[in-house]
Order: sequence, then C-alpha cells, then structure tokens
Amino acid sequence: GIWILQHYREESPETLWHLILLAMITVGLAPGVRDMVRMVLYV
Repeated sequence: GIWILQHYREESPETLWHLILLAMITVGLAPGVRDMVRMVLYV
C-alpha cells in the first residue's frame, strides 16, 4: 500500500498530491469536528 502511494506520488504533480493529502486529513478530522460542534451546541 505504501509503495503504491509513493509510486503515484512520484508520477503525480505535487499540487495534486497536496490536494489528496488535504482531503484525507479533512475526512479524518471530520468526525472529531462534528463531535466538538455537538458538545458546544448541547453545552
């Protein structure tokens, strides 16, 4: 899996890689942000 990511990273433009990485981080943080908003709204 990691080898495939590195292979695509070498061939794809750096900007595209940054967009993909940003999207992955956003998806990963989405549940945490949603829980924080829920806590603020209920408190």
